Amino acid sequence: MPTAFFMGKLKAGTTREEYRSWVVNYDYPAVARLKSILAQRIYWVVDESLSGPSGVNEHLCDYIEIIQFTKLDEYIDELNQSAITNEISRQLPEYVDVETLVAMVGESCNAGRKSFWNAVHTASFLFARRRHGVTNSEIRRWVNEVAGPLLNENQYLLRSEIFELQGLMSNTANGGQSFDFSSASYMKNPWKMNHELSQQMGWQVVTSQLSEFFQTPVVRFTAEPIQPGVFRVPI
Repeated sequence: MPTAFFMGKLKAGTTREEYRSWVVNYDYPAVARLKSILAQRIYWVVDESLSGPSGVNEHLCDYIEIIQFTKLDEYIDELNQSAITNEISRQLPEYVDVETLVAMVGESCNAGRKSFWNAVHTASFLFARRRHGVTNSEIRRWVNEVAGPLLNENQYLLRSEIFELQGLMSNTANGGQSFDFSSASYMKNPWKMNHELSQQMGWQVVTSQLSEFFQTPVVRFTAEPIQPGVFRVPI
């Protein structure tokens, strides 16, 4: 299912409670009126880490927004033409630093575990850039034959998908930076899930192989949902 990812920082002086109140009382109800959107949820980033040498210490985002929609052209048309999205865009700068907003869109490239996404659970997001010379088909094969099956063995994992990404907006922030791939995993107990993965010899091999396919750093986020979200259908 096509999915959009937004990585945003709060505007200086804006509190999390102010942004949460706007999301719950205005943004979620407004987005629910858009015909192309099937589901939306915004997650607070509670932990952010970089894998591999980087020299990058910048905090990348305060929240991650996930939107799943019908078709990309229908979604883009509503973004550009709807009075609802125009009003969201007008209000957003009151809470969010729009100059640093990163927007990407992608399609799932693996047959990961698919429990209903509308359950409220902790999420883990990974964002990475493809290493030069590595093709998307090579990454898809590694995901579906090696990384995906091992991840799906974890009893604490509820849902997992890996996405091939492209920039959604021409003015993507951070100097035009974006990411090529993302994984989104939803879990019952993050500590137990990570502990179980750390005990799997195969998963240690997967972790060591990341640098064969992706540039460093690989960015990982742990995030908690702002309830309730928008769910037109169970997905």
